[in-house]
Amino acid sequence: ATVVFALYKGWNLMNIPLQPENNDVNVLLSELEYVSAWKWENNNWAVLLKDADTQAYAASKGFAILSTLNAGEGFWLNMQEDATLHITGTEASNSDISFVQGWNLVGLKVNEEKSIEDVVPDSAISAWKWENNNWAVWLPDQETLQEYAASKGFTILQFIKPEQGFWVNVK
Repeated sequence: ATVVFALYKGWNLMNIPLQPENNDVNVLLSELEYVSAWKWENNNWAVLLKDADTQAYAASKGFAILSTLNAGEGFWLNMQEDATLHITGTEASNSDISFVQGWNLVGLKVNEEKSIEDVVPDSAISAWKWENNNWAVWLPDQETLQEYAASKGFTILQFIKPEQGFWVNVK
């Protein structure tokens, strides 16, 4: 199966809902004009810079080097221009999302849209999705959610699409 991504100049919060045939990030992003790619792993950033010395930059900041992208791993991609990305892969062998205490940058491992309530664990404090250059937020208390989103100019996060990455803060 192939997933097609519409990428926009600037920041894109993404996910690959399939397990890529080749998960090497240099292969996956080879056709794109991007500035940087970022994945949150082990409570630290892993980074890849397109046209700079990733090794030196990562070492100077204490970051890991981004080498692979797998199904269900949310990631940021900073694009130089609008583009389309095609990624071929197979259905993930396990569609469950693993959450750890604290911040999780994740995505769906199935190629279908899901309600945020069907995705976040009971221990979730909040969930966040970057869409249309703004945050969409979910909080477990609906009344608090409405007030908070309105006060910040955020939209309310209701659904996650397969190609979208999202943050979940877990107790």
